[in-house]
Amino acid sequence: MGDLELQASLERRSRFLAALLKGWVALHLFALIMMVLPPLAHWDQFLIIGVSLTLSLGIYLLNRQGYVRLAALLFCLVTNAILILAFVVSLAFENTPVVSAMLGSLLSLGILFSGMLIRPRAIFWFTGLNILAVSIPFLRTSETVAEGIGEGFPVIAFLLLIALISWLYQQTLNQALDSLTAARQEAENARILQREIDIAHNLQQQLYPPPPQYGQRICFAARCEPAHETGGDFYDFLRLDDDHLGIVVADVSGKSISAAMVMAMTRSIIRHGARLTLSPAEVLEQTNKTAIRDVSIDQMITVFYGILNTKTLELVYANAGHPYPILKRNGSVVSLDVPGFPIRTFPEANYKDHALQLEPGDQLIWISDGIVEAHNPQNQLFGFEQLEEIIHRTDHHSPEGMLDYIWRAVHNHRGEAVQTDDITLVVANFGPSS
Repeated sequence: MGDLELQASLERRSRFLAALLKGWVALHLFALIMMVLPPLAHWDQFLIIGVSLTLSLGIYLLNRQGYVRLAALLFCLVTNAILILAFVVSLAFENTPVVSAMLGSLLSLGILFSGMLIRPRAIFWFTGLNILAVSIPFLRTSETVAEGIGEGFPVIAFLLLIALISWLYQQTLNQALDSLTAARQEAENARILQREIDIAHNLQQQLYPPPPQYGQRICFAARCEPAHETGGDFYDFLRLDDDHLGIVVADVSGKSISAAMVMAMTRSIIRHGARLTLSPAEVLEQTNKTAIRDVSIDQMITVFYGILNTKTLELVYANAGHPYPILKRNGSVVSLDVPGFPIRTFPEANYKDHALQLEPGDQLIWISDGIVEAHNPQNQLFGFEQLEEIIHRTDHHSPEGMLDYIWRAVHNHRGEAVQTDDITLVVANFGPSS
């Protein structure tokens, strides 16, 4: 039992013992009041009640001072001893079956209290003690042992039955308390884990930069929705200098916390490499080598990285296994088919730079595979063809409008099906020179 469980057990026993002692003291006071009324009780009865009351008050103070185990043991011993004494004295003065049955029943309280306040094994110690105490008066007043046992058998059998019931009850109660403690601990662990996941979610959301602002000439909209609280998808915008903007859309294999950690590491690697060269291919090659050398990364990563000249609208880009961007120009829709191995596929993977001259009115859409692999309850994929058809038929000229339109289409397709992959969408619009 752990320290917290032990402390909780002691607190429960202390509260139970305090309630018992209050009732026990009240019962003693009531007995004293009744004993002073005519006909007066015998002096030995006053003595028994007085000693029991004094001891009970002392045990109550011990319990209040935190000596719970000692107080519980003393309470059980004193209570049981008083009951045994009352049983023996009463039999000596009035040896009748009714009296013996009544006082024998009271002895069962000592058995019950021992199991509740000490431990289940104490039940059998107190049962043996009480059976011995009950048997002696019957054996002493009977002519034969068989006759004494016969006379005391109902009380002895009753004590044995109470002991068995009490032991089974305590075992069941302890198991229930263990289960309750385990459930509470599990709930507490889940609460702590959820709090940490919420923190990780908030931290990851802060890694997504706001879309850069270039007036009406270049407009961006971006959104990322993890399948869980955290995920491996990410996008990034890097202001490399006054004329060049780096655009990253990437996807780490896997889900949740592990993918989010690799996502943050990959983001840092790409950002570092992007400061050294204006060649997207060289950045991806360096990212691949660094990720392979890092033994803490074991996932594959797909990355699209492009550098946009914000003055000439030339986009130089390279691709590491990421879904192709889609260009919408003059009503037509085409994919920028650029192959490339995902990061961490081969140590010597080579990437090539490609150039695209963008024109006013163009729209460029970057996605992660969570878009095209979204499936509905019938397990039908959203797919590239449906995505291109939606982009073709919509006339949204703002990046926010196009993003919302695609986003709703994916969610409508998925319906009640569970989102199984992260979704990332980045849209860029290019207007005339200001």
